[in-house]
Amino acid sequence: SEIRNGKNPSIDSFVKAFPHLEKVIRVNFPALLVLEKTVGGRSKRNDNAVDRMFGKCIAQVEIGRGAMGIVYKGIQKEFGRVVAIKAIPLNDSENSGVVERFELERRAMARLDHSNIVPIYEYGYNEQYAYLVMKYIDGQSLDKILCPSADYRSKTLLTELHSDWKAFSALGVKIASGLQHAHEQGLVHRDIKPANLLLDKERKIWITDFGLAKVYDHAKSLSRTGDAIGTPRYMAPEQLRGHCDCRSDVYSLGITLYELATGSRAWPDHSLEALT
Repeated sequence: SEIRNGKNPSIDSFVKAFPHLEKVIRVNFPALLVLEKTVGGRSKRNDNAVDRMFGKCIAQVEIGRGAMGIVYKGIQKEFGRVVAIKAIPLNDSENSGVVERFELERRAMARLDHSNIVPIYEYGYNEQYAYLVMKYIDGQSLDKILCPSADYRSKTLLTELHSDWKAFSALGVKIASGLQHAHEQGLVHRDIKPANLLLDKERKIWITDFGLAKVYDHAKSLSRTGDAIGTPRYMAPEQLRGHCDCRSDVYSLGITLYELATGSRAWPDHSLEALT
């Protein structure tokens, strides 16, 4: 973050701040610096988030970046509320069918009205992006809590969940309730995993990112028969082979809850080949 903001922090300064992580810092930070200089510069695409406009919203800071786009934290000026803005580059050759997928996600989320699904406030296009404006969840995704290098607060939160199994099961029920609502609206999420489940500061769980959702009555399919859409480690066997329905989301939720309960991965290998 400091490097992307034009600063030049020394590795020694991080070692001094986190002496218990000295070995990890000295081994990994030089490699990360090289990657940032070679790959990071190309991936930023001059996306200075400060004062970037998306409809009636001002993006203030980048808070996430993935294969389908960038997520900013910003302000919806009309109501003066903090929002999350998902921006998808329209001229990105790596994102084939970007407009179709954006329209699919927009229509999918418009169908949903559930207390555990992140609501959408606004959507639109500008010269460079298609964008969705959503409720900003002040918290963290479950994958951050499960990360082996998670900070003290995240580890404490995981310990709290493990110490109260009634609360843990209630968390699973809330996610399942949100998925059932989506299924009743004709949607299959297709990418349920810790990274797409957000836990806010009040310990409320939120389902997010319907970018890969399958709409039963959608006239035009965005995946070919036999395509495996999703994150392999959390995909049901039939989904890995290109077919899925509501039960596939249930399987993915089961894998997610298993990892949250045990603090370890259900499958040791990420690769599609190994999982199939």
